[in-house]
Amino acid sequence: MNIKLPKPLSEKELDKLSCILSGFSNEKAMNLEQIDGFFAAFHCSPEMIPLSEYLSYIWGDETGEEESPFETMEDLNNFMKLLMRHWNDVGRRFDEEIFSPCVLDDPEAEKYPGNDWATGFLKGMRIAEGFQEMLDDTEKSKLFVPIFAFAYEFADDPKLRPFSTPISQERREDLFALMCEGVTHIYHYFSPHRKSYAREYKERNTLSYSSNKIGRNDLCDCGSGVKYKKCCLKHTIH
Repeated sequence: MNIKLPKPLSEKELDKLSCILSGFSNEKAMNLEQIDGFFAAFHCSPEMIPLSEYLSYIWGDETGEEESPFETMEDLNNFMKLLMRHWNDVGRRFDEEIFSPCVLDDPEAEKYPGNDWATGFLKGMRIAEGFQEMLDDTEKSKLFVPIFAFAYEFADDPKLRPFSTPISQERREDLFALMCEGVTHIYHYFSPHRKSYAREYKERNTLSYSSNKIGRNDLCDCGSGVKYKKCCLKHTIH
């Protein structure tokens, strides 16, 4: 059975999502480019990470203790619909031969397209973890070099910056292409890990369900003191 995913956000919808993001007051709140990189890291991750563990990072709350920035549940739901459609689109782009990041080309921005995307990806890596296997490998770790280069190009600490002088547009484009290629390889490298994790997750939850299943002759868990077959099971069947 083929599952039909929602269409990617239109330009108008992307503008709407960007407008919501720009309305967050926290200085750590992400823009659309950072979110694209953030989501890409989770799609690459060897394990599945629940949305609840990283949602608040998007509006800048890395503690998960601050109140939601949305005034109404309707506002939150509208935001989530746009956000999850973009999540699906990020995953869809990994089906292409080479992954293509969604970056912002703003002439007035202090950074270049790709800087925020790489920052978002590294932030996702810190939450998702599981990437150490590749980072510890001398050859495979090279795939992350363009990501770190873009993320730290304008770091506050000059010692962290990968370039001592501004790079040319041609070199930037080459580096961006290497980042796209590298992320694609990272995604496919962890594909068997994700399949294994999904299989174990399914088995673990199936066993959990089986162990908690009530027998016909057990006392009903509703507290009636009557056997399950003569209580809730009987009502359920009828």
